Formats: sequence, C-alpha cells, structure tokens
Amino acid sequence: MISFQQDNVEFPSFSMLMKRMGMTRDEILSLINSLVDRQYLRIDSKKNENNQQTEYYNLEFLYNRVDALVKQREAEEESKQTEDQEAEIFQVLETEFGRPLSPIEYQEVADWLHKDKFPTDMIFEAIKEAVLAQAYSLRYIDKVLMNWRRNPKQRNSKLRDQHSLSDLPPAPMKKIIKKDQE
Repeated sequence: MISFQQDNVEFPSFSMLMKRMGMTRDEILSLINSLVDRQYLRIDSKKNENNQQTEYYNLEFLYNRVDALVKQREAEEESKQTEDQEAEIFQVLETEFGRPLSPIEYQEVADWLHKDKFPTDMIFEAIKEAVLAQAYSLRYIDKVLMNWRRNPKQRNSKLRDQHSLSDLPPAPMKKIIKKDQE
C-alpha cells in the first residue's frame, strides 16, 4: 500500500495488488479486512481535482501505531539505560566505600534517585567530590547534592574549574625544583 501511495496510486485495484504481492484475490481481501478490523487501515473517500468522489487507503492509523511502537521502544531503552546507571551508582559507592551498602544506605541512594529526582550524572559528580575530599559517607554526598540543588552556580563553577584544569598540560616538576635550588 505504501509503495502504491508513493507512486500516487491511492486505491490500487485487486489486480495491481495481486501482481505486486503475489497473492490471490481472496487472500488480499482477507488481509485488507483484517487490517481494517484491527484498525491499521481505513478506506476513506475524498473529492479529486475533477470533483469526483474517489476512495483511498488511509494509512494514518498504521503510521500512528508504528510511531507509538517506536516511542514505546525508545522509552523502554531509556528506562533500561537509567536502570543500568542506577545500578552503577550502587556499585561505585560500594567500591569506593570498600564495603557493601547497608539497607538504610540503599534506601537513601534510592531516595536521591526517585524521591529527590537527582540526575544520575549529578550523583556521580557528588560521589567523585566526596572521594576527592576523602569523605566516604553518604551524609557528605547528600550535603553536596543538597548544596548543588540550592546553589547550582556552585556546581557549575566546580565543573568549569575541573574542565579548565584538565585541559592544562601537566606541570614539569623537575624544572620548578631546579630553579628553586639555583
């Protein structure tokens, strides 16, 4: 049907469909009825340029269903990706703390994700900050997250500082030491 519409044939005859699809008239009729019954296809009419009523296969329902399926799959993939990132947060915390998290700690991290709605990248940044400060506690990470929520500029400036420092080449320590000794 789509290929016929692309060729500007909106209502192909059964003989055209039989030739293109390699099916009998009864099989095509059964297929069309099935598509209409399941609301993938509708047969509508409209006036052509000669002001005559013509019928055409309306594929709008098919396109809407395909679009809905694509959106559903994208949502499922996004959900899976979010679940993977959430699992990674727990794994990173256990690795950095050097021990398994307690049930209360699991609940606190779950609250960050689902109750407080902190983005996973923000949680990873807060964990990184805690590790750099050698503060291996969820309370510290929680305070960092709450600070960043209250003052987003503070988080953004820290990110800019990190990126600007990471762009610099490493300082040659030997040259600095030699100059001081001379």
